[in-house]
Amino acid sequence: MRTPRQFAILCSVLALTSFPVAGQGVGRLAPFGMHGAQLHDPENWIAVVGDSGTTGAASAPALEPTLAKLFEHFKTFFTEPHLRSSFPVKEPMTRVFYSRHEYQQGVDWWSGLKRNSAAKLALMLDAHENSFAYIAGRALGVEAQDIVLVGQDGVMVDAIPAQLGRIFEMKTSTLPPRMFISFTANDLCDEEVIEEPVEARAARFRARLEQAWEESAPFLRAHAKGTRISVLAPLDIANVIDNREIQTQKVNVEAQGEITCGRLRSGELKSSLTAWFVLRMLNLMCPSVTSTHPGDRARLDKLRAVQTAFIGVWQEQIARLNTRYASQGIRWEFLSALRDVHFGAGDVGNDCFHPSAQGHAKIADVILHSGD
Repeated sequence: MRTPRQFAILCSVLALTSFPVAGQGVGRLAPFGMHGAQLHDPENWIAVVGDSGTTGAASAPALEPTLAKLFEHFKTFFTEPHLRSSFPVKEPMTRVFYSRHEYQQGVDWWSGLKRNSAAKLALMLDAHENSFAYIAGRALGVEAQDIVLVGQDGVMVDAIPAQLGRIFEMKTSTLPPRMFISFTANDLCDEEVIEEPVEARAARFRARLEQAWEESAPFLRAHAKGTRISVLAPLDIANVIDNREIQTQKVNVEAQGEITCGRLRSGELKSSLTAWFVLRMLNLMCPSVTSTHPGDRARLDKLRAVQTAFIGVWQEQIARLNTRYASQGIRWEFLSALRDVHFGAGDVGNDCFHPSAQGHAKIADVILHSGD
């Protein structure tokens, strides 16, 4: 799932007067782990690969879709040269934004500015410690700094090799004993998915995922105790739209006041310039999903069919990966029980899309009961 990349539109406009400050810190940024670049316990740590479903994106209650709240979070983007979270906690997890290799791929000023800006945006919009991985990791007895997040917002499965590469910035020569992988919707967020045959979209997804694992081969080095990789089945994204309990959840939206998620998705909203700007960002997070109305059965059924096909591809790939890497100490598993997680009011963030802290806790509970 994508956090509102369209927030960058706002950044771009304001950056005309703030570019020098926004670009500071590029050299200091990379590559290193935020909050800890060295493992506390190399025998008991976790890495987290994936999209905004892993980052705690939009899960903070303080992050409301109003212009005032957005400016409140974004002002530090232009005035603070250092990287720091908008949602600090006493015991933070480690965040690796990119690897040394990624850093060296673009050494010009513009590339560095983009990397630094993306990292800052993530720290402003994502409450990392609300995520299922942090909750599950702590419950499993893993030190906070040894929960290593390499996932990022707005990416598809072809980001897997780069994210695996980031793990090795933690002064390790192997993968951790436990990994979580979660990609929910970005591979089907484009509007073309509604018209494209399910089989064709699944075939393209299969090709991208196969290529991603081939490119990941240099990083697939098991921990001395073995590496268990849990791939989370994607949450039913259509359910976020047509779930009646979620539709009753209330949120404060620009120029609308307090409204329900159902009304937000209905499209029947007050019109103003500021409302257009904020609502456009919300609807463009994942257009095929977030622009779908609760009553549009044809679109919802199509989204479910594509996501079901993607699940089949994941299961095929995991079976092959287990055959290929069983003798090398790596074991994949597909946590299909995530499809049965019941989300209700309060389980999505103020964007009515991404899981809230409460929703992430439900996901973590499934992981913790998935067995050894």
